[in-house]
Amino acid sequence: NHQFTSQGKSVKGGWKNLRCLDYEQALSFFNGNESLYLAALHHFINEHGNDTVALSALLETEDFTQHLVDIRLLLKGISNDSERLGMSDLAQLSKELEDLLKSDRAMINLKMTELQNYHGKVINSFKQFLPAQIEVIKPSEAVDMLEVKEILKQLHELLINDDFSSGQFFMSKLPLLQQVFAEEVKDLEVHVNNFEAEQSISLVEAMLSQCTE
Repeated sequence: NHQFTSQGKSVKGGWKNLRCLDYEQALSFFNGNESLYLAALHHFINEHGNDTVALSALLETEDFTQHLVDIRLLLKGISNDSERLGMSDLAQLSKELEDLLKSDRAMINLKMTELQNYHGKVINSFKQFLPAQIEVIKPSEAVDMLEVKEILKQLHELLINDDFSSGQFFMSKLPLLQQVFAEEVKDLEVHVNNFEAEQSISLVEAMLSQCTE
């Protein structure tokens, strides 16, 4: 059975003890930077909080095979991000459902129910136990945050698609990004140069979640 509750609600820092999280493993993707890890978890809530509702709706259509591309994209999004953030059980459930898409409908529905229940409990646990969103970056007035956000979105897409031009793009935008994310950019530069895609993606997502509108 997949467990997600913590040992105690009153324990300070109790979110680190949530059984749905492998805190230590996930933190290594962020070079030990807990603030960035927290930002990435908040990003996960915003990005994937309603994914299983959308999945369930697609699978309930009369011929869901017409929506297989969208279904697989949603499942891969959940599994990939869950894996990076230390939620291996959630990632595994997503992969199991994807593997069952060619099975009979009864098996698919059972696995969908299991995924939806567990996913919902994870999201609710995060909302209950995670500290409030970390303080928002307050950049110099000279920095156009809309431009910064757009750069990060473009870099994220290049990294997700394993595009070899991601390194060149990142280096061309380095001076601007350093004005807002001085410390984070140092770590990101190392990961990009070492072709460490998962760590790079996690850092970019965390930086995106800290951008002001």
